[in-house]
Amino acid sequence: MNAVEKDEILRQLKHMVMNYCQTDKGRWITQLEWGKIPVELRDDLKDDVMGMYSFGKIILRCSYDARLIFSTYVHELRHRWQWVTNPITYIIGKVIRPLIERDAYRQENIADDWINNQNII
Repeated sequence: MNAVEKDEILRQLKHMVMNYCQTDKGRWITQLEWGKIPVELRDDLKDDVMGMYSFGKIILRCSYDARLIFSTYVHELRHRWQWVTNPITYIIGKVIRPLIERDAYRQENIADDWINNQNII
């Protein structure tokens, strides 16, 4: 995927998140300055990794369809939200991974249901 294609996918993702933020289920994202969080699309993630939040940025697996990685993006935004709202719990949760993943997967599933019912892009 070239840089122009990646930029277009990122533009589409941000458009989806702007719409999602206006719903009751996505309103928590407005607590973040989510548009300022760097996002990278990469081809070199391990087979089972769709995305990660690391050192203040979000890394997502490349996809030519933004809808396929939208819920992963929301999942990673939730990790950012966890860090911003309660860094101690986030740090402890990194040691006890299920603690932070349960909440992030719940938000990912909600976002997945939402995007599947949208007619956007």
